[in-house]
Amino acid sequence: MSNKIKKLVILPLSIMLLALNITPLFAYTIEIEILGGGYKLRGPEEINFGNLTATFSEQISTINFRDIEIEATDSTIQEGGLVVIDENGGNEFSVTVSATQLTKNGSDCVTNPEDCIPLSNFKISNSDSLPSSEDIETIYGQPNDFSLDGSTNTLQDLSTVRTLGNGTGQAPGHWKIFPQLEITIPAGQKPGDYISTLSFTIA
Repeated sequence: MSNKIKKLVILPLSIMLLALNITPLFAYTIEIEILGGGYKLRGPEEINFGNLTATFSEQISTINFRDIEIEATDSTIQEGGLVVIDENGGNEFSVTVSATQLTKNGSDCVTNPEDCIPLSNFKISNSDSLPSSEDIETIYGQPNDFSLDGSTNTLQDLSTVRTLGNGTGQAPGHWKIFPQLEITIPAGQKPGDYISTLSFTIA
């Protein structure tokens, strides 16, 4: 009895396999959904322009993201930059930046304008080395899937939201860009610690 059962089990399986090869009657549609991992930005947590001495003449201070050393996940020190990560693919996206008012110890710029540096004096460009083949470092994916936005090829003030780069969304990828920041300190600016929050957005 057990031998007959074994034959009965094997025989229908052989017929089904033959049927799959001959006719779509027993064909199955296989579906798999690949979910995007989302958008991410990685970069330095703090940018310090260092100490400047108050003077009666205007001063300009510049800093490049490329020169900011950051600690990687494996604790190694790497060259700075802003890493743009698209783990979705399928949709175009842009990387933008905005800034809050540069204020001394959180002062109210309306009541104490002398404790603030206007955002028109705070500028950014999407690269520190234009024109150059090193403007964008492709970590993963296709180089042509992310490009710098022409509107910030030169320094632009942060009195409004600025676009640094754009992605095609054709496929997932990781790219690193190297923005440049510049602050113009007005003549006679009061001494103190001036702080602004830079917000980079990918959407």
